[in-house]
Amino acid sequence: MIKDTLKKIKGFVINLSHKSLFGKISLTVTISCCATYLLVLVVFLIPHFGVVSQAWLYLFMDYVKIDDVDTNLLFNKALQGLQSSLLDSSVSISEGIIDSVLESIDDPHTKYLTPQSYGNYTDHISGSFKGIGVWIAVDNDENLVVIAPIPGSPANTAGIKAGDHILEIDGQPTKGITTLEAGGLIRGEIGTEVELLILRDNQITEIISVSRAEVEVPSVTAEEIEEDIVYVKLYSFSSNSGSEFIEVVDRFLDAETVGIIVDIRDNPGGVVRECVQITSQFLAEGDDVLHQVDGNFKIQNTDSSIRSELEIKPDVRVAILQNDRSASASEIFAGALQDLRQNSAIIGTSSFGKGSVNYIRELMDGSALIITFSYWTTPNGRYIAESKIMPDIAVDDEEALMDAALSYIKNI
Repeated sequence: MIKDTLKKIKGFVINLSHKSLFGKISLTVTISCCATYLLVLVVFLIPHFGVVSQAWLYLFMDYVKIDDVDTNLLFNKALQGLQSSLLDSSVSISEGIIDSVLESIDDPHTKYLTPQSYGNYTDHISGSFKGIGVWIAVDNDENLVVIAPIPGSPANTAGIKAGDHILEIDGQPTKGITTLEAGGLIRGEIGTEVELLILRDNQITEIISVSRAEVEVPSVTAEEIEEDIVYVKLYSFSSNSGSEFIEVVDRFLDAETVGIIVDIRDNPGGVVRECVQITSQFLAEGDDVLHQVDGNFKIQNTDSSIRSELEIKPDVRVAILQNDRSASASEIFAGALQDLRQNSAIIGTSSFGKGSVNYIRELMDGSALIITFSYWTTPNGRYIAESKIMPDIAVDDEEALMDAALSYIKNI
């Protein structure tokens, strides 16, 4: 009996040692798998966290009202963005985190651009891109609106008009999307087509199919519309607008010029440096063009006019045509002349009202942040986001604008 008991004990110990060995092997394998998974996860996440860290640093360096931002809220939003992006394969981790963080900042002009959106943005600033050629905006009801088709573009040829609402792009509803997202949907390879569902005059038109092409964005055009009166259309302030403005306008100026009409209707703005160069042509060297102010509206920097190459005489009358889609750098130009140039008048309606200066910060993965670095005021201290640029001569009917401009220049 004792012998049988000893055998049972011996068998139990042997069996226990086997189980212990199996447990050790299982534990080792489990730890190895977990360590490998964590290593892969860390390697996968490091590039994203690098981009996020870079964006976080730029935000704290540049954002005009960073002192008013709740950092705990930013951190919580970052975690929410991480969680959402891990569950949504269509959104990268860095994009999910950064977009979530920016949701907590009440600033529509501080935004994240994916690599594709940033590429589209830089193409537009450089003066050419592959697309259909429309300037677009989002109205207060989050509807996508055509500011204007670019002259000679596929959109212009297809009959797209200023004021059209784009309801769908290739069947995808546009309600609530950003202009950058819409631009990404509209642009594409040359020769391919995009279908737009248009709402015009409160009536849905047929779907308009537009073939994409290489679109050259005009910066400025000029012509003499009457004897000694020059008409200038300023489409945007792109990277070479200043030199183009001087070159094109100089062809029509002489000692007999009595008036210049500068049309900035539907001009969405652009590069501040180019705006200062163009504005300088109408002001004395050293005049203030705009003040950059911080979140407390304390002046941080002043952009002053440079030497005028066109040397427009002070007695030349300047009529500026604007509408409610004249924005940003357009408002800087109009506001400076309204404050400082005696023989000038703004004709039309109130401007859009974008009163911020934005920096573009490229991130290591080719994406970018557009950050509101400061606010700006006119030379006399008007904050445009609140006051807008109001016309000196109010004209609601755009067809009557040219007659009003000519009457002002002729002083009749």
